[in-house]
Amino acid sequence: MKKKTLILGLCTGGLIAVVGAGAAYAHGHHGGPGFMQMMVEHKIAEAEDFVAATPEQRKVIDAARTAIETKMKAHFEAHRAARQEQAGNTQKPPTDPHDMIRLLAADKIDEAAIYAAIDARAEEMKAMAREIVPEVIKAHDALTPAQRQKLADRATQHRAEMRERWQQHKGEGPDGERGGFGGPDAQ
Repeated sequence: MKKKTLILGLCTGGLIAVVGAGAAYAHGHHGGPGFMQMMVEHKIAEAEDFVAATPEQRKVIDAARTAIETKMKAHFEAHRAARQEQAGNTQKPPTDPHDMIRLLAADKIDEAAIYAAIDARAEEMKAMAREIVPEVIKAHDALTPAQRQKLADRATQHRAEMRERWQQHKGEGPDGERGGFGGPDAQ
């Protein structure tokens, strides 16, 4: 059971990282052409170095990354084309985040339209996951159990560090007390 959880965690973590990078790229949060791709390549190379991946392992992992990037680019291009096609058509659920903002800013919320937009986005994400997960599995299977465990330990440590930073940022002390952000305990 623990092994299945670890594998699922690694696959999920990899998928989230790639999808997050793709989403940021699609929404224009990047430093220029190729920035997100360069960042993802750097992080993967760093992980390969960390586990001392062999040239054969790197070849499999890099092929999986390239396949994921290609599939995500096609997905986001199709999403962008759908948004442009849908512009002005109020009969379809919104595919643009700004349309969702307009729905929420309306005097009366169209509950059905909000659920339709959420359902459509969830289906898009599921479809993309079905294309990407096999590539994540290829990269996973290229590594030895010891390498995967080393990466899992590093990810666990990183998550703990990020949680600690977040708690400090939002003003939560070690015992869970809140402060900061203008709350009653704000300094």
